[in-house]
Amino acid sequence: MISELTDIEYLIAFSDGRTALSDACVRQASEGGRLYCERAGDSYRGFLCTETEGRTARILYAYTKPEFRGRGIFTSLAEHVVQTAEGEVCISIPEEHPCFEEVDAVCRRLGFTPTESLHTFSFDRSQEAEWQATKQAQRFDACCAWLNRSGCKAVSFADADEDILRQIRESHSSAFGNPFDPSVYFRLSSKKLSMDLSCAAVKDGKLLAYTLLSQQNRDAVILEQMASAADAHDPGVILLPFVYSVDRFFERGYYSWTFAMYPSNTAANRIRMTLEKEIGFEEKVTRHYRKGRVL
Repeated sequence: MISELTDIEYLIAFSDGRTALSDACVRQASEGGRLYCERAGDSYRGFLCTETEGRTARILYAYTKPEFRGRGIFTSLAEHVVQTAEGEVCISIPEEHPCFEEVDAVCRRLGFTPTESLHTFSFDRSQEAEWQATKQAQRFDACCAWLNRSGCKAVSFADADEDILRQIRESHSSAFGNPFDPSVYFRLSSKKLSMDLSCAAVKDGKLLAYTLLSQQNRDAVILEQMASAADAHDPGVILLPFVYSVDRFFERGYYSWTFAMYPSNTAANRIRMTLEKEIGFEEKVTRHYRKGRVL
């Protein structure tokens, strides 16, 4: 039987399988999604949590107790989400995940379609010298100084006024032309938006570009989004918030930086390829799947 799971039930029934990640995903589901469980009477066998973005349900996390694995628990839970969702259902899983092959097989069996994969590139604070060498070799500071002279300035989200923050939140549905939707990071505390490290490039009160970073723990920083306005006259304007964010990462003494990007994000790819000349990255791939509602 599949039913909705309360936070208290999760804490009690799945105490042995709890992790920091599962707790974070359950909090996200509690704030803006659903938490489901598969059980028989008082026997809780597995759970799955989702986050809702508009009409899209995104599967965040799933867990099956060891003694019930191999019995189709995840398949039943995922199928239930597909059948009850208002619109599309999405799921993502890293290729390195120990259950990747099993999840991939279930997604294909249920009719999910693979979509563009997310690539992440990581470096850490021990590579500050390489970052400084890159800035010097590529004249990043000189480029940022030129942008400053042309009237552009870098403003952290923490220091930005409400109008700039509004432009960022609404950039997915405005003339800015953002392919990403940043509003969920402002709406859900579980997304752990770093207002200090995230930065906007602004000119005459208009948003030109931004970097959006999250910080799930004290030392790990993730560049979640990087976008520039569709009508930005200088395609290099994204460099201003990017350099600001990386500089602050090293200044604060955090440990790891993860640069998340899609192959189709040309601005992010240009910067990534430039950095690769000096900084060694660890690359990981997360596969995405999508399916429409079954009627």
